[in-house]
Amino acid sequence: MSDSGSLFALLHFHSIFTFPFPLSSFLVIFPVRRFTVWAIVLAVLVIIAFNVQGWLVLTRTSRVLERELGDRLQAVATTLASVLSGRYEAPGTAPLLADVMRSNNLFNLFIVDESLAYVTNARDPDLAGRNDPALEADAAEVLAAFAGAPTQTRLYAAGPYYLKSAFAPLADTSGAVTAVLGVEADARFFSVLTGFRSSLL
Repeated sequence: MSDSGSLFALLHFHSIFTFPFPLSSFLVIFPVRRFTVWAIVLAVLVIIAFNVQGWLVLTRTSRVLERELGDRLQAVATTLASVLSGRYEAPGTAPLLADVMRSNNLFNLFIVDESLAYVTNARDPDLAGRNDPALEADAAEVLAAFAGAPTQTRLYAAGPYYLKSAFAPLADTSGAVTAVLGVEADARFFSVLTGFRSSLL
């Protein structure tokens, strides 16, 4: 074959197999894409690890706060019960409960008898003498208090509120436990923690 024929064949081959970009660029693109994929995977893993760590810290914080809230409520209930024992049916009991509720930023203070009817209710005085179905959820803790043991509930949701209650036995003039004092706290800051925890994952 002549030199001109060989040159023509070479040019024809080149025209058929010409790449739209230089071969060196082709070799660089794929490593870059692979690096980008790994970078995205690493970023996702870091975000997941951060969220899991935040959720664990928040869970531990919630438990500590709930324990502290329960201890505070129990102290208020026990102290107030010792003051009211033997005279919780006196006319001055309702004003005293209302004052303690306001000064301690409590959600409610109340006294219930053995039928779980309110003797007095600082938040809603009109409930005196009536039963409250909501107390049935705390029946185990209330009955334990009637048996002479101060108790407290777990943190629970009641409509828009997060509440926690503590109970202490109240004795009559003979020393027999005939009523239970309930101290209830509105833990609205727990709803903020719960919303934050939900936003993490």
